Amino acid sequence: MGRHPGARAALNPRAFGRPAGGFTLLEVLLALALAALVLGTLLSSAGVQTMRIARIGPRYQALLCASRILEKAADEGFRGEESGNERGLDWRLRTSPVSADPRLEQIRVELPGAGPGSSVVLTAYRLRARNQDPGSRQDASGRLR
Repeated sequence: MGRHPGARAALNPRAFGRPAGGFTLLEVLLALALAALVLGTLLSSAGVQTMRIARIGPRYQALLCASRILEKAADEGFRGEESGNERGLDWRLRTSPVSADPRLEQIRVELPGAGPGSSVVLTAYRLRARNQDPGSRQDASGRLR
């Protein structure tokens, strides 16, 4: 079998003055750049998640406060507009009729937040009671007598 005399030299890296083991400078720089890119992305993502977790506590407290106010307003049959401060949180309560169905009334509690994404708004709807004459009564079918 006839082989070219330079074929064996082409397979031997030492024939071209290159050491047999190790990485080139270009390979090392590419690996470092790729590692920096991946680590930068991971650290950025971790920072965003940390900020989100830091906002959970105050937002949860605002939701609890709004829920208490909304339940109290619904239980007491509150109508109109009111504002106040509870546990350092400013709130505004408002009722308004629903234009699509005059039998419904909207109850809305708003707690403005200090930053973006920290404000809380809770809305509930209730059925308005009909105004009846105190002397009139309803029979079993619901008709006035």
